[in-house]
Amino acid sequence: INNFVSGIILVFDKPFRVGDQIELADKKGRVKEIGIRASVLNTGDGAEVVIPNGDLLSGRLVNWTLTDNFAKTSFVLQVDRKADLELSKTWIRQAIDKSQFSRAELGVGISVQDISEEMFYLSVSCWIDSSSNGGGFKSDVLVILNEQFKSEGLKFFSIASSK
Repeated sequence: INNFVSGIILVFDKPFRVGDQIELADKKGRVKEIGIRASVLNTGDGAEVVIPNGDLLSGRLVNWTLTDNFAKTSFVLQVDRKADLELSKTWIRQAIDKSQFSRAELGVGISVQDISEEMFYLSVSCWIDSSSNGGGFKSDVLVILNEQFKSEGLKFFSIASSK
């Protein structure tokens, strides 16, 4: 009964809609379907998760796309220690600006996460137009940076995705 009543509340309150990117506890994904008893999320790894509507209303729900589709993305770059750190940050910002998926006007963060004997580990975070464009955005940035660093005789690597 709880899930049925919760389904009716979801229809009228609309805390999320089909296509929204939501997060509930350890579940994160795009809303595929909102049913009377349960709702279905598509997760980033391709799974479909059925969540009872009662859980959606009783838990702490984060809707990343309620007012717009923008999504925050982040990744880590290893940058050659021979490179000028501030110039490298400038190149990264320029690469982000050049991507068709970028929403750089919402903010770009680049910080030193760690330093090894040969590399700076830079944490990069910024906004993109939609979470579904994360792969295309990262590809754009990596291709641009690869050319820039290669032309300067420097190395860089992408080592991890945070989201």
